Amino acid sequence: MADKRFALSKAPHLRKSDFPKVYGTSVIMRDLCIALVPLILFGWLKNGLYPFIQIDATSFYDCIRPLMMVIIGALSSFLSEFVFFLVAKKDKEFEGLTNYKEKFKYLLRKAFKSYSIIPGLMIAMILPLYTPIWVLIIGCVFGSIVGKMLFGGFGYNIFNPALIGYVFVITAFYGVITKNGGYLNPSEAISVTTGATPLNDFKLVISGAKTLNEIFNVHGSLLNFLIGNTGGSLAETSAILCFISYLFLVLNGVIDWKSPLVYIGTIFVFSYILGAFLGYAGTLNFALFNVLSGGVLFGAVFMVTEPVTSPRDPLAKIFYAMFMALITIMLRFLTDFNEGVATSILFMNMFTPVLDIKCAQLRVQDIMKKKVLGYAAFSLIAVAIVLFTVLSLVGGK
Repeated sequence: MADKRFALSKAPHLRKSDFPKVYGTSVIMRDLCIALVPLILFGWLKNGLYPFIQIDATSFYDCIRPLMMVIIGALSSFLSEFVFFLVAKKDKEFEGLTNYKEKFKYLLRKAFKSYSIIPGLMIAMILPLYTPIWVLIIGCVFGSIVGKMLFGGFGYNIFNPALIGYVFVITAFYGVITKNGGYLNPSEAISVTTGATPLNDFKLVISGAKTLNEIFNVHGSLLNFLIGNTGGSLAETSAILCFISYLFLVLNGVIDWKSPLVYIGTIFVFSYILGAFLGYAGTLNFALFNVLSGGVLFGAVFMVTEPVTSPRDPLAKIFYAMFMALITIMLRFLTDFNEGVATSILFMNMFTPVLDIKCAQLRVQDIMKKKVLGYAAFSLIAVAIVLFTVLSLVGGK
């Protein structure tokens, strides 16, 4: 009976809490921030320092802009939660303090314990380089307040706060961002004459207006995509650094190793299937392009495994990542959403409680017929998404 207990595992970022005398949530979040540092530094080198050295017209402000965005993003989220605690989350302990200095320190502790800088860090990293600072601040405030604090704060939010802020900014201010300079740093703007990112140009491959090789000729080889030397968001383009961060977090017991691999593997297989219908059955480059471009790897490591909004049940984690990957590719191929990662994650966030309950029940189900029917239902949903995407793609050709 021990093997059939109705149990849910710890959420991906909470496994160290099994050892409270040694680890805690603070240590987990510390490791998460450490894993982000190499990507932040690469984003600065690629989008700030390198163009400053190579192009005479680049100013010192442009050089430090990537670092400024990360710092301002983190500070904006922190201040948002600080003010929210001050205005709307007063408790008896706070009201009992009479000294303003003690009240200030108390609010600072609450904001720090809420890990308030994380949403702002993430938003800054996944936004385009030339997002106006005021737009970045609005996105961080919106993500922290609407995506997190209005649900009750850390541990109670339904949706990923960083992605709430990101989607809000991209939806409401995309024209402003594009007019301000968009995704490409000064050196990329010179070499990429179309002014488009790889995913923007990928739409031309789907429509048949360009071949995949033509896209690589503009944006570089697969090696460029591995290194991260391609147009994209501020600090999420390096596949190698995402993989190193993944190993660091897995080896330190911070994230579950299966969810990112299921997400990436499903995207690879589904992309290859769709690529075969477009004439790329003889090469893996089509599938590799979809894995290495955009925010797939960054999302797999840091978003799919987000502690509060991802499932706890081990089986639910697998279905969660698989459906998320299918929706990501469906959006990329059939809609105007070039990226698809953020939208698919937020969509699946809504189904986390349902997946946890149904998958936990499925794992302990004694009647084989009901067990098979349960797995069949999940499989049919996956097959339906695949068939719908394939038939829509073929029908649109």
